[in-house]
Amino acid sequence: MKAGLTRYRFARFFKSKFPFVILIAFLSTMFWYTVVYAINRVPEEKKLGIFVECNTVEKYINREIEDAIDGLEVFDIKPYDTSLDNMWTLFQSFGYPVDYAIICSNELSLMQEELKDYFYELDNEMISTINVNNVNLKIYSYSGIKYGIKIYDQEDLNYSNSLGFSKWINFASETYPYDYYLFLNKASNKYQSFTGEGVNDLAIEGLKYLFNY
Repeated sequence: MKAGLTRYRFARFFKSKFPFVILIAFLSTMFWYTVVYAINRVPEEKKLGIFVECNTVEKYINREIEDAIDGLEVFDIKPYDTSLDNMWTLFQSFGYPVDYAIICSNELSLMQEELKDYFYELDNEMISTINVNNVNLKIYSYSGIKYGIKIYDQEDLNYSNSLGFSKWINFASETYPYDYYLFLNKASNKYQSFTGEGVNDLAIEGLKYLFNY
């Protein structure tokens, strides 16, 4: 009898306090979520992002790059399949916020007029700064303006291997063989010495490492 009464009282107590139990659980969850988010949130000035028109990228390479570059905490690689017909649309949707873009030669013919809107013009000083191995770099120009640096030449593997990108991006495995170029995205604010504005030179330091990987 007493046991039944005890269970009854407990059930009544739990029912009356149930909303408070739910509230406490919710607040506790939100508290710990906020704590974890605050710990894991990385400031934008300590991140680098790269849009890669190639879906065969070395696994965990981002962690190695993060460890190698001073001041870098997150290296976000956004690989996309080269067989997609709407690659330019993909870049406009997902590639625009990144610091670098790697685009195959086949797509460049579709976006020549937009190059000036999305990518920095390259001068000789910038090219020299990132060309740490003094390679005779091949440049992509349009209307006399330098925009991109060839990082993979399908007919010149010696050139491709002299740069660091082929060591972590398997360009040769793609369905369609193309040349690939690297562009510096205007959306980035981490080219301070190059542009005269921005928050730091992290994107420049990143390029020095990537070209010498």
